[in-house]
Amino acid sequence: MSFIETIIQWINENPGKSVGACIGFLLGIVIIAFGPVKAFFIVLLVVIGLLIGKIRDDGLYPSHELKRLFKRKRD
Repeated sequence: MSFIETIIQWINENPGKSVGACIGFLLGIVIIAFGPVKAFFIVLLVVIGLLIGKIRDDGLYPSHELKRLFKRKRD
């Protein structure tokens, strides 16, 4: 089995670990390239973009979600 095939097999068996490793690697490069403050800002913008995309994809409205979150449960 070649090295590439071994890597692909490990990625298929461990998808969470491989995604986490890639994210950590990219975050490390961003911190080294831009510094911690700019890297934090970039990560913050990515998270905001993901949230906006999720809201749009799922058809969720923040006002409805806030109402649902703070709604009292009636027994």
